[in-house]
Amino acid sequence: MFFKEIIETAQSVALANKLRPTEISIYEKICREYSKLFHTELTKVYDLSPEFVFTQLYSNQLESWDEEERLPEILEMIYSLSDPNYDASKEAAIKEETQRIIEEEERRIMEKKPIHSSLGKSQSKAIQEDPIPKELPKSGGINMALINQLKNEENN
Repeated sequence: MFFKEIIETAQSVALANKLRPTEISIYEKICREYSKLFHTELTKVYDLSPEFVFTQLYSNQLESWDEEERLPEILEMIYSLSDPNYDASKEAAIKEETQRIIEEEERRIMEKKPIHSSLGKSQSKAIQEDPIPKELPKSGGINMALINQLKNEENN
């Protein structure tokens, strides 16, 4: 019974760490990643300084980045690291811009203006489909001989 209790305890701790991670469980996960990546015994990884472990993992992740392709993400990282309030101010600016756009769109709808200035009233009428005629022809067809004759007359 003792072995079964150890397994159940380990499973419950692992599940708790997954559902509600703590600083310790997060660091243990990072140590496991380091151990797998650099083929180092887990007990030896625990003896390393946390700063060294984090630096090596992040350096490894950034190695595959193409600097030119991911420049916006790199700049975001630099800005957020240099200014602790960067994320909050950026989010506030986005909310402000979104609110401005919503108000502008509501005003446009109230004034019944088109979405774009090139879509005036004359354009909106042209977009409407022609109504289907009430009475559709019940017989008839295409006279190919007449069409060919008209083509020949145009070419001559």
